[in-house]
Amino acid sequence: MDEELSKTKMQKQVGDLESSPLPNQYGWELEEDGLNLFVTLPCPKDGTAYELKVNFDNFPQQAPSYQFTEKWPNCPNINEDKGICIDGTRECYTAFNHDERREDWDPDRFNLTTTLQKIYHLMRK
Repeated sequence: MDEELSKTKMQKQVGDLESSPLPNQYGWELEEDGLNLFVTLPCPKDGTAYELKVNFDNFPQQAPSYQFTEKWPNCPNINEDKGICIDGTRECYTAFNHDERREDWDPDRFNLTTTLQKIYHLMRK
C-alpha cells in the first residue's frame, strides 16, 4: 500500500474525529506521529489514563491496529496478548482467527470515531 495514500486517508479520519464532540466530551487527547495516532483515554470507571496507539499502516486496505501502549484496561473483548476484538480493529481480523471476516472490513462503516467510541464504551464495563 502506498504510504502517502495511507497518510492522507488517516488524516481524513483524524480530522473527522477532531471535528466531532467526542474528544472534548470524554477528555480524549490526540497526538499524531507518522502513521500512528496516540489517543489518551481516561477510564470512565476510575479515571486512569490509558494510551491507545492506532496504527494506520496499509490503511484503508487493512483496518487500523489498536493497541494500548503500556497498561491495558480490564474490559470485555480487550486482551493484552491478542489486542482488541471488535469490528474495525486489525486485531479482530487477524489475532482472533476471524480470517473469514476479512471481507467484512469497511473503512467507512468502521471509521476511527466509531471504533474509538466502541472501545471507550467497553472501558465502562
